Amino acid sequence: MSLESINWGDAPTWAGAIFAAAAAAFTFITLRSQRQQLDEQRVFIGEQLVNLQAERDALVVAAQDRRSAQARQVTLRTRLVIGPDGPDAADGCYLQVVVSNSSDRPITDVDVEFGDLTADQVQATRVSDHRIVNAPCGIGPRPAYQFASKDSSMDRVEEIAVTTVFTDASGVTWRLTDDNFLSEI
Repeated sequence: MSLESINWGDAPTWAGAIFAAAAAAFTFITLRSQRQQLDEQRVFIGEQLVNLQAERDALVVAAQDRRSAQARQVTLRTRLVIGPDGPDAADGCYLQVVVSNSSDRPITDVDVEFGDLTADQVQATRVSDHRIVNAPCGIGPRPAYQFASKDSSMDRVEEIAVTTVFTDASGVTWRLTDDNFLSEI
């Protein structure tokens, strides 16, 4: 076969077809590679979203811990005190509550609630020097205050649920029950 026997009019068509097929193959390979890269990026982004969500959850927990750190250092201890007339007397006993602030910052607006007894029936005493203060009061870093309920009968006193409400140094108001359940108000 000689070069003269080739129909050169068809050769450019064949060459164009070969180049077009090569371009189509290159385009197909490129598209497949890009699709694979996009799939890998989707998987990577999905993993990053999971990681970011876990980090966010950890930061939220840490922020909540910081928010309640001071409030968790406040304690409430309740004690039944029986008067000289004994527990069977009509006003023979009362509840004594000690609210302690173990944090390095003061708490304010401390109020102790003895069930349905009103606030004017409650007095607060600073435990260290027995100084009487009006409730609600503030408790500085480290001291404890003692609150007492109105004298009542044993049956009545045993039914009283004691809670304290206070505001921490950040201005957040908390409620602490006598079973040490702390909740933000």
